[in-house]
Amino acid sequence: MTTGNDRRGISKGNFQLLDESQLKLIHQASLEILNDIGVVVKSSKALDILEGRGCRVKRAEERVFVSDTIVNKALDTAADKVILYARNPENNVVLDGSRMFVISGASALNVVDVEGNKRPPTMQDLYDFIRLHDSLRSVDIICPMVYPANLEAEKSETAMSGMVMKYSTKHCQFWAQDGRGVDSHFKMASAIYGNEKDAREKPLFGECIDLISPLLQPPDMVEALMRGAELGVPLYIETCAVMGATSPVTVAGTVAQSNANVLCGLVLAQLINPGTPCIYSTASGVMDMTSGNYSSAAPETNLVQVATAQLAHFYGLPCNAGCGIDAKIVDEQGAYERTFQNIACVLGGVDIIHQAVGSVEMMNAASYEQCVLDDEVFQAVSRFTRPVEITKETIGLDAIRRVNRGGQHYIMDDHTLKFVSKDFWKPNILDRNSYAVWDSGGRKSFKQRAKERVENILKNHFPEPVSSEVGREIDRIAGIDSRQYREN
Repeated sequence: MTTGNDRRGISKGNFQLLDESQLKLIHQASLEILNDIGVVVKSSKALDILEGRGCRVKRAEERVFVSDTIVNKALDTAADKVILYARNPENNVVLDGSRMFVISGASALNVVDVEGNKRPPTMQDLYDFIRLHDSLRSVDIICPMVYPANLEAEKSETAMSGMVMKYSTKHCQFWAQDGRGVDSHFKMASAIYGNEKDAREKPLFGECIDLISPLLQPPDMVEALMRGAELGVPLYIETCAVMGATSPVTVAGTVAQSNANVLCGLVLAQLINPGTPCIYSTASGVMDMTSGNYSSAAPETNLVQVATAQLAHFYGLPCNAGCGIDAKIVDEQGAYERTFQNIACVLGGVDIIHQAVGSVEMMNAASYEQCVLDDEVFQAVSRFTRPVEITKETIGLDAIRRVNRGGQHYIMDDHTLKFVSKDFWKPNILDRNSYAVWDSGGRKSFKQRAKERVENILKNHFPEPVSSEVGREIDRIAGIDSRQYREN
């Protein structure tokens, strides 16, 4: 039976939260922010580039003001179709606006293991999450899922990225700490290809550029953006605003302010290298006014994701959105939050949903069992949004005649045998048995079945690794100590 998904992603819906007049209003507000308020860019090199190409700069404040004309020119040169290449070409992702793709979770500071223990992650956890995500059909792009506690701070991000490069057959998304980090990622990709030319033309990774709300671009991220643009790698230009804390409390205000920051980053990337693939990204959420905590899964958070997707498409850009869930463990809250978030994003037109598989506790923790739960939800949503095929053959008048005239049953009819594998989605961990069968089978809970699936995957799934020679070169570049984890 179909799993409801393949490497081509998930069919998107056409829910329109904002009409064209509202999108234009937000756009005009963002242009006014760029003209009158400006964005603080913490890089003298970036300020030189921006000023040299017509932007007004207040050096004492490190503040740049961008005109409408410069914004429009940058939007004209940005790629409207982006291909995200993978080590296995069958896993390439094509962002052309027709389908939604899925990124794993990323950089969690804690792990909730299959025994229910919350603890600091290890390199073994990082390796096991890579294998788990590589096996899940709903995951199209892989990030380092956890931040191993035993890594040196200076080498941590590069080592984490190197592990993904070595063991993932899918496209990779990284968070370079600066331009040197981007160079390290590029060197690893070059080692896999055997040359720099293919690494430039078919980048195996993209860089997430985290801009700070309100209206600040920190030096390390600006450096990573500039180096990424020079190399032509896909740039996820992202803001993570907290509504009511670092951005206006309204959806409209948050989207307008964040948009100004993203557009400023887009302008810089296009000035450095016109045509640089830029993916408009948001991880913005709500500040819960009762607890003061950030909420990844509030309805208003999902509204920001959908509004941002519409604005990105208004500019002809692909959109990456999502920010995990609030649930702390695998429970009913997590299932509800993930399902609601996924349906909102896929119907709202998001091109890539990130922090989408395994992230819990407002992105602070990673759960093995949540990974397979999220995969199950994505597969079901994928089946729901897949277009229904209406043809004479699928209607099956001949089958209806046979059954009703001849006393046959649909179960054994040729029409059923032909289409059941195409039209029916078969879950991996949901239980559809009768109570009696469930009872005799040990009365297993959803969490128990999820645990068993995780254990089965980790016992049996080993992605095709890079060659031993390339693996040693990646270890050298990334500073990976292979003694910190077991490959089997």
